[in-house]
Amino acid sequence: MAGNASPTTEDVCAFAAGRIQDAAARLWPGDPVTLGPHTPSVTGYVQRIEADGRALFAKYSVLGALGGSLPTHRPHSE
Repeated sequence: MAGNASPTTEDVCAFAAGRIQDAAARLWPGDPVTLGPHTPSVTGYVQRIEADGRALFAKYSVLGALGGSLPTHRPHSE
């Protein structure tokens, strides 16, 4: 990404994959971690990984808090 340009989809995917790789390496130190294919997701970056001999899915939320996790404001009815 150059200058003040907005990140591309490829930039965001590469960043998220790097975060997943880093997290998996911390969770399973000394064990091989293999990143698999990206899985489409509306709310984040989901990638299949193999760690500690197990096939898993890892998710990196690119939106921060998920929509279902956001508090809602309900005015008091009087």
